[in-house]
Formats: sequence, C-alpha cells, structure tokens
Amino acid sequence: MFEVFELGDSARNVIYIGRGRIRGELRRYKRSKDSCKMQARAFRYEQMPSDVRARQRERALLNEYVEKHGKLPRCNKRIG
Repeated sequence: MFEVFELGDSARNVIYIGRGRIRGELRRYKRSKDSCKMQARAFRYEQMPSDVRARQRERALLNEYVEKHGKLPRCNKRIG
C-alpha cells in the first residue's frame, strides 16, 4: 500500500504533507537533522491503492492547503 500523510505540530496545525510508507518516513524524520519535521507531534494518513493515486492525492492536499492558507505548509518546499 501507498500512503499520503499530514504531519501536525503540537497545536495540530499541518506542517507537512507527503507520501510514502508512514512508518519509514516517521523513523527517517526522527533520525534526520530536519528541524522542521522534527516538530511533528501528530500525523494523519490515508492508504492509496497505487503510487500514481498517492501522488495525485498528495498534490490535491497541497493544492487545497495553498487555496485555504495562501502558502504551502511550512515544511513543504514545493508541490509534488
């Protein structure tokens, strides 16, 4: 399965939208020096049937976020 996820800060504000296997991604962020993603305190994820569908959903969530907030989540650098 492929997953699309949102990471949230302690106030549950979305700070990152991404895709991948959530367990591996969370482990990787914990070991990394990426101070932005290390602020994550919550997550939400959706399972997708394919990588193509996961990419589409990730892009849709990012576009929805930009439409609502006028910018990307603070830990995202670009769409896609």
